[in-house]
Amino acid sequence: MAPSFYLSVLVFTRLFSHASGVAVVMRSEEKGQAFVEADGSVGIRESESNGDMCDVDYPLGNESTCDCVDTTHHSIILDEEMCKEAAKEAGLHAAEGKFMIHSAWFDKHPKGCFKDKCTSDASDQSQCYFYNPATSRQTKCVTGVHRDSVTGVPVCKRDRFVKGTPDTNGGCLVGGTVHADYGVIMDEDHCVETAICMGDALGEEFRVDVLDASLHDTHPLGCYIDTKEGGDGKVRYNPPHENVVAPRFPKGTPLCNVTVRTWISGGGATGSSTVGVEARTTNTSQLFSAETRAKMLSTTFSAETRAKMLSTTPNPL
Repeated sequence: MAPSFYLSVLVFTRLFSHASGVAVVMRSEEKGQAFVEADGSVGIRESESNGDMCDVDYPLGNESTCDCVDTTHHSIILDEEMCKEAAKEAGLHAAEGKFMIHSAWFDKHPKGCFKDKCTSDASDQSQCYFYNPATSRQTKCVTGVHRDSVTGVPVCKRDRFVKGTPDTNGGCLVGGTVHADYGVIMDEDHCVETAICMGDALGEEFRVDVLDASLHDTHPLGCYIDTKEGGDGKVRYNPPHENVVAPRFPKGTPLCNVTVRTWISGGGATGSSTVGVEARTTNTSQLFSAETRAKMLSTTFSAETRAKMLSTTPNPL
């Protein structure tokens, strides 16, 4: 994972796929440029930069410790820029002027990124993210050493996206076990965005059942990778339909994202929240911080090209 998250050239633009007859939201960024070939196929031009953290999520650790809640699949954030991005994702900010703590406080707070009160004022319960650059694990956190607890909550990182159980409609896996904090991506635009973030190619017939409705029954519901025998390994989307049963004979691997996020909403309210969980699977508005999403509105296309792209509408099913 790269140590920074600069999406300075990041766009959302509706590009029309001539092959599938559906509008697809594409994103170009430092990691790669999304483009559509003359035949309607979608591709990515790789670039030299790898400063993207779009595939990272930031759960909180155990309060007054130096540990993540899940020590197997989560790890402490030991990068300043990632800590700042984690703060944005949580709806907070890095403590202005004191984000990097002084060495005198190294042993009093968790190593790396942590959350604590913004000030020592007892009446001020506002929360901030800080960074502790200590090079060794604090004495207070060493197993077997008599200690008082450290102050603050460690901020950890984990995969934002995981794969589901092959040839099913779900079963999001973390370390080989189905994990309740993840759900299959059911939003088409989000599916495209996830594929680009993960560096996966998009299938030419992105919405799988447009030309043949029977294909709905033979591929995983929602966002998936075409891993069936003879498949091309590309990402496609099998949309849910009202009054239509879930696919009975799915062949492929579902793509999942985190559905439980860390969100701090004023005062001392902290922790993992289900606020916006539905949006994590059905809407892209909760996928990135507000600042990052603002960057997504920028574009490198000409005004004329953007107008043509945005005026294109999908064919109805």
